[in-house]
Amino acid sequence: MSRKRFQGGDYPPAKRRRYAVEPQALEVEDGLESLLVRVGEKSSSSLERNLETLVGLLEQDLEAYKAKIIQILLDCIIRMPEKSSIYATLIGLINIKNYSFGGEVVEALVRQLKDAMKACEWEKGRYTFRFICDLGNTRVLALSSVVQLMDSFVQSGSENDVPQVRKDWFIFTVLGSLPFVGKALFEKRSGDLDRILSMIQSTLEKRKKTHVGGLRVWLSDDPHPQEEYLDCLWAQIVKLKGDGWVEKHLPHPYMSFHSVLSEGVTHNLPTIIPPPHHADHSAAQLLLFPYQGGGKVPLEYMVVEVIISELLGLPSSRYLEVFYGSLLIELCTLQPSTIPQVLAQATEMIFSRIETMNVDCIQRFSSWFAYHLSNYQFRWSWGEWQDCLSLDSLHPKPVFIQETLAKCLRLAYLQRLVEVTPESFAPLHPPKAEPVYKYTQESASSLPGTTAAHNLLAAIKQKCTPDEALKVLEDLPNPLTVDGSGDPPYHPLQIEVFTQTLLYLGSKTFSHSFAAITKFHPVLKTLIQTEDAQICLLKNLHQVWLKHPQMQLVLIDKLLKTQIIECAAVANWIFSRDMAPEFTRMYVWEILHMTISKMSKYVKKLSQEVAETKEKLKKLGEESEESDKEGEPGDQRPTEDALEKLEEKLESALADQKNLFLIVFQRFIMILSEHIVHCDTDGKDFHTWWYFWTLGHLKQVFMLHEEQVNKCKDTLETLLFTPELDSNILEVSDMDLCILYFLLPLLLASAWGQKRVVCYWGTWSIYRPNQGMFDLEHFRTELCTHVVYSFLGIEEESLLLTSIDPNADHNQCDGGEKDLIRGLVRRRDETGGFAVMLGIGGWNEASPKWTRMVETAESRKKFIHSAIRTVLTFDADGVDLDWEYPGLRGGRPVDKANFLQFVKELSAALKSIPRPEGKESLILSMAVPPTQALLDPGFDFTTSGDNLATHVDFLNVMAYDYYTCDPRLESCLIGPQAALYEGPGDPPENVKFNVESTVEMYTGLGVPANKLVLGIPFSARTYKHSAETPEWYMEVQDAGAAGPYCTQAGSYCYAEVCETLEDNQWTADMDLFRSVPFAYTTDTFMSYENIESVSSKGDLREGTITCTTANRDIARVRLATLSPLTHDALLSSPHRCPEWICQLQRPKGNWEGLEAFHRYLCRATRMRIEGRATRVEE
Repeated sequence: MSRKRFQGGDYPPAKRRRYAVEPQALEVEDGLESLLVRVGEKSSSSLERNLETLVGLLEQDLEAYKAKIIQILLDCIIRMPEKSSIYATLIGLINIKNYSFGGEVVEALVRQLKDAMKACEWEKGRYTFRFICDLGNTRVLALSSVVQLMDSFVQSGSENDVPQVRKDWFIFTVLGSLPFVGKALFEKRSGDLDRILSMIQSTLEKRKKTHVGGLRVWLSDDPHPQEEYLDCLWAQIVKLKGDGWVEKHLPHPYMSFHSVLSEGVTHNLPTIIPPPHHADHSAAQLLLFPYQGGGKVPLEYMVVEVIISELLGLPSSRYLEVFYGSLLIELCTLQPSTIPQVLAQATEMIFSRIETMNVDCIQRFSSWFAYHLSNYQFRWSWGEWQDCLSLDSLHPKPVFIQETLAKCLRLAYLQRLVEVTPESFAPLHPPKAEPVYKYTQESASSLPGTTAAHNLLAAIKQKCTPDEALKVLEDLPNPLTVDGSGDPPYHPLQIEVFTQTLLYLGSKTFSHSFAAITKFHPVLKTLIQTEDAQICLLKNLHQVWLKHPQMQLVLIDKLLKTQIIECAAVANWIFSRDMAPEFTRMYVWEILHMTISKMSKYVKKLSQEVAETKEKLKKLGEESEESDKEGEPGDQRPTEDALEKLEEKLESALADQKNLFLIVFQRFIMILSEHIVHCDTDGKDFHTWWYFWTLGHLKQVFMLHEEQVNKCKDTLETLLFTPELDSNILEVSDMDLCILYFLLPLLLASAWGQKRVVCYWGTWSIYRPNQGMFDLEHFRTELCTHVVYSFLGIEEESLLLTSIDPNADHNQCDGGEKDLIRGLVRRRDETGGFAVMLGIGGWNEASPKWTRMVETAESRKKFIHSAIRTVLTFDADGVDLDWEYPGLRGGRPVDKANFLQFVKELSAALKSIPRPEGKESLILSMAVPPTQALLDPGFDFTTSGDNLATHVDFLNVMAYDYYTCDPRLESCLIGPQAALYEGPGDPPENVKFNVESTVEMYTGLGVPANKLVLGIPFSARTYKHSAETPEWYMEVQDAGAAGPYCTQAGSYCYAEVCETLEDNQWTADMDLFRSVPFAYTTDTFMSYENIESVSSKGDLREGTITCTTANRDIARVRLATLSPLTHDALLSSPHRCPEWICQLQRPKGNWEGLEAFHRYLCRATRMRIEGRATRVEE
């Protein structure tokens, strides 16, 4: 098509197959395309006259070129949606004379709509839907069909268990069509229109709105709150309805042909059912639908608003920032009478609110503004901004002007900026970009390195070699030398003299500086061998080019490329005391982001090389190689040794990347914490402009490097973003406990890679009152890969599989009501993505019936037959066994052997059942206990090659409830229900009551790592106490009182935990040794789980996969591959702080300063030592 009006290039015009078309036919097709594309453009004739003429011309070629005409029309409505009503009128006029043509157009549109939705081409689908509705105005389609189509889309917008963005798209699409067809529906189908609007309103009222604070461009709702576009569009539709659906801005050419079109015979749409959601579907962004009529609608304002909103979009703009600047400059050139004025107004409006703007957006806005001014001789109404000169120097308004002028200097001369700005702006002018060489200053004669500097200056001018340059420096005294202490790690005076002299000599241009660095690279590598030396180099570079930030940025980039300095050194330098005066300058953060990006690119490059090498080795292994080809000269085939070296480099790079983020966030936390403490001590508000910029830059790091930060998230949360931090800092990265259930799988999977999420649904939760109730409608099955329906039981007499709760399990035909199993299976079939397993047993089933069932071959056979029949009846995917516990609770010693035999027979029977194509064999899993005392009597993991682990797909390790309080007992001990590690003061007999010991117990028995599942409790255990400060292992007489929802003494379910922690009467804390949270009041103690403790359990092994329960009571985490425990890396050599010990260790790698950081936290925050919380004042 000759005019490519559709933005984005999603639908390129089809290539013409000229070799298959006669020249004459080609000429006709090109003519038809030109006529259809140009209809509606300005001409000497009216639009109505042009449409009538075009209809006559098309009639002549309709028979021979019908398919081509239809295809052109379909392309036009997508590429030029502003002409939608024009093409609808054209088709309506042709439909009157050629009814079959109208029918074929409708069929083609239906196909296009379905294909667009299947292919996730959401913009194409939206324009097609709107055009179909518009055909109702021209009597091509019956309005009843339009109503039917809208009904289908609105219902899809109310689906459950699909992503919110998919539902929003359907509602948005319907609302976007109402300005076009709303009036016709109002006049002829008002009842249907009101019903559709009522359904949409109901959906919008129930709709979840998750606003991420970090992605807000404006931090204040004054003068008006930020609106979500769907809500804004709904408000516009409501107003349109109130105006009687009178729309004054869109073209309505069909009104001129009302009498003619009213004679047309309408078509009916077939039933259109949107395709079901698939995991790989992604809804397009909801964009403004375009309007025509520049004279009626302020189109220039809309264009400028959209471009600037794209430029300032968070977390980052879609395209390079220079693209938006170039686009606006081009628009100003094309529309000089309107766009410049609108752009100026937009700039003024943004500047007036800039103190409430996101810091990253301020930086982008400043860069764009400087670039824009450079194309218009830097002319601006600067005088109108003079009021900001009286504001605090760190107020965003003067900072914005200062930074904009500094960036303008990269594109102009300083004198030009001085000429175009008022004299009063002198304090904001950037300094003249010139080097500051300390050895030519007035006081240089007293400096210890002046003579050597002058000698070096002369030697370099005489083109000395690197070795000769080093010889000039060798007699300089080292200020770090201390008698009897050996050679210092580096020589700061040599570095200072050489760096300052070299950069001064290369100061003429960037190229001169690069040439100097390249020539004397060996000297720099000799002098710069430690991180402290690198920081010293950066310090001197900054001193020389203090007045030229751009030169600092460029030279640091060069030093990183030539591997003279490392990324960690740049980060430490930026947060050093020397850089404090420059800390809020934007160029400093440009340097930091450039450094992080370089590290990320390096890691990505190495990852790709490792992957490519592995692929090449795999292909070589599959090919049959001739012996005479081996060892040929120049053979470049990869080897295992080469791969091993690459993997070592990648591992080292990943460690460096993690170290870099630890340094950055550690320093952010230190300086922010110090600021808050000092302000609190002085009785001042810590919300200063310095705090505004620093916290904003912290958020900026999170946003711009989210993917890389996410890979280190667990480490950062464990070591840095701990609950002891000030809440103002934690709000940048922390997550609330009560969203743990929803975020847990994503939190763990983001760091652990491939995940298997097994969700236990305890169906008794459907009977809980209020917030405790958890029915199928509350179940977010998209978080799961396996769902275990818990539980079915064993019938007392027949010993066959039976329902424990028929009301929940069955439908009315089978004597039940809720029919939850079939409901769960239907959910699986509709949404896909998870397997349904039937859980058998549970705590309440105890052992007697299990013992009798597994006792004989006949009883086992009957039970297995009933279990398989039940699985097939409900179309489930497998079985989960939960016998608590063989040989105990009414069991017998013979249970151990009989249970193993039963599992062998059940496994063989399940695997023998044929499955539909594409489905795996039926699954068998099993719950196993956390301690040796519960394991030994009934679970056989010792028989080599033929034990329980051999015959199941995975084992659910119930690593929780190590300590509970049974109300029937006279007393009990307060203990952590799921400690990760042992801790000080653990009772000797219970020293292995922790998750680490449980996992080691199973791995020690030879259980494969990929069959272990680690249980994590979401319920809490509660105790009554009378102590002023309760402690672990304190003896108490009673369990805690029952909660309002789960009504079980000694236990809170998750909804009760959430509400409990919102109560200010509770004091919450964290046991750092055992990695378990706890909370207490004056009479109740609670041991529970939070995100930090769950994350630390994820760190227990590499490759962990998470599993969570739907009823919020038990989460289970699968251990995919085992690696050495990180416990020793977390708890090691003690560092004494005043009055207590902080057991923290420096992990592997170059983490200089981490010990000092931890000692700082010891002084500034609460730490958990031996179960007692202590607050220490500095």
